Amino acid sequence: MRSVLLAKLISICTLLLSGCSPVYLIQSGIEQSRILLARESISELLKSNQLDQELKTKLELVLEARDFAAKMGLTPGQSYLQYVKIPRDSLAWVVMATPPDSFSFYTWWYPIVGTVPYKGYFNQDHAYCLADRLEFKGLETSVRGTDAMSTLGYFNDPILSTTLSRAPHLVVNTVIHEIFHATLWIPDHVAFNESVANFIGLPGAI
Repeated sequence: MRSVLLAKLISICTLLLSGCSPVYLIQSGIEQSRILLARESISELLKSNQLDQELKTKLELVLEARDFAAKMGLTPGQSYLQYVKIPRDSLAWVVMATPPDSFSFYTWWYPIVGTVPYKGYFNQDHAYCLADRLEFKGLETSVRGTDAMSTLGYFNDPILSTTLSRAPHLVVNTVIHEIFHATLWIPDHVAFNESVANFIGLPGAI
């Protein structure tokens, strides 16, 4: 089962990330497969009575946010019905870069996703290594942690402990935001995709 999931994941990643190095592809596929294989049913966890009250309340909120997103016309599919504990404060680290005399971002291109102004790593050192290489080229860089991500509907995304570390209204915002990405993603229009996801997520959380 694990080998089948990993093979499927790497196949999808190959399609999405074929512009990346094989090492990057393999590392990303392995880390994502670990997350997917660690998923636990939220409904079963809630029945177990082994959760502290804060975690229980936030998991219940995730299910409510998921249902509300469906009422808004979004398509959550089977995402956010499961939970994964991440053994660190950040899920991944995002690298962005820009020329020192321009407001335009350095971009990467991937099939399906299109052109995006960032590149994510599950390993912090690898993210800073890329930033160093880009700075050597004369670019200014930024590296930041992120607590959530979306597979754009290709897999059933779980809610992560890194996301649940945030305030309740931010958890709801993130769930709706990411479900929007799974519902609609227009290649080569990251600014539009993120702006509309924020436009939907913020009032949805309210």
